[in-house]
Amino acid sequence: MKPSVIVVALLAATSCQGMFHRTPSGDAGADVDADSDVDGDADAVVDPCDGVECSRHGVCFEQDGEAVCACHAGFHAEELECVPNVVDGDDDSDGAGDTGSDAEADPPVPDGWVVVPAGGFVMGSPEDEEGRDTDEVQHEVILTHGFEIQTTEVTQTQFMAVMGYNPSRFSGCPGCPVERVSWHEAAAYCNALSDAGGLPRCYECSGTGVPVQCAPSAAYPVPYDCPGYRLPTEAEFELAARAGTTGPSYGDLDAVAWHAGIAGGRTHEVGGLEPNAFGLYDVLGNVWEWCNDWYGAYPAGPVTDPTGPTTGALRVYRGGSWYLFSEYSRAASRNALAPVVRYGNIGLRPARTR
Repeated sequence: MKPSVIVVALLAATSCQGMFHRTPSGDAGADVDADSDVDGDADAVVDPCDGVECSRHGVCFEQDGEAVCACHAGFHAEELECVPNVVDGDDDSDGAGDTGSDAEADPPVPDGWVVVPAGGFVMGSPEDEEGRDTDEVQHEVILTHGFEIQTTEVTQTQFMAVMGYNPSRFSGCPGCPVERVSWHEAAAYCNALSDAGGLPRCYECSGTGVPVQCAPSAAYPVPYDCPGYRLPTEAEFELAARAGTTGPSYGDLDAVAWHAGIAGGRTHEVGGLEPNAFGLYDVLGNVWEWCNDWYGAYPAGPVTDPTGPTTGALRVYRGGSWYLFSEYSRAASRNALAPVVRYGNIGLRPARTR
């Protein structure tokens, strides 16, 4: 049961029926009979990403009927392989050096942040995934931009240094994630990071502290266009959480996530468990993380650069927490609350378009 999403569950029950379903590319063979002859059967559906691993350093997605590799940070695509970038560029005359040059032209990535590259993935969960909710309908997503994202959830120390107060329930743990922040406070924190970096604000806010009220900046109606710091979109969060995987979790759950089965009824210092392939810690478990999007039903088919509904009553948060059991600490799990709500199991992890 999702106690905070009774309203959204009713919405999902009426709006998600009959939507587009597709098996993730890594499991594409599951929908094809083992004895089918895909070479000669005109009715057979062949996934171009079937068997394509992108050297285990990227994610395969379909584009115009062909397989394309979207590579992890530090790698670039050469046909259907992800190969390391050449730092000096001396022997990259075939064009791969251009990728390295472009990367060098970008501003440096701050300490404690990583770049998640542009790419495609299957968002949502298969119908037989344990703990699945009806609003997790699978659909193909392509993000045409990379983005920076903090490797850990924002800690109490980081929040206090920027905002001047610590709202956390578990306030005696400076290295634990900050929690009891509303969506508005999370947006205000992102604005403060933008101010510190001399970047445009992604949100328009009034007031300070707990009563602050924020909304996306009218100057950047598409969040991906804002040069400053912001909350990740729901699609960005799931792409980052999956890090090229297609199952519920990017590793053994007890090894990667502080959930109710092992957390002992509280948050824990960030970065204490295993990271995913992007180098992100606690992207599942510890505290839920606010996203930029209003909550709504997923689109009925493939989509590029989704941003969620234009209006709504509930803001999305993702990732599971110390308070709930393993079925919520899944890459596809969704939840939503009014943006003014402040709970001891919801925090944030900022992002920025690259």
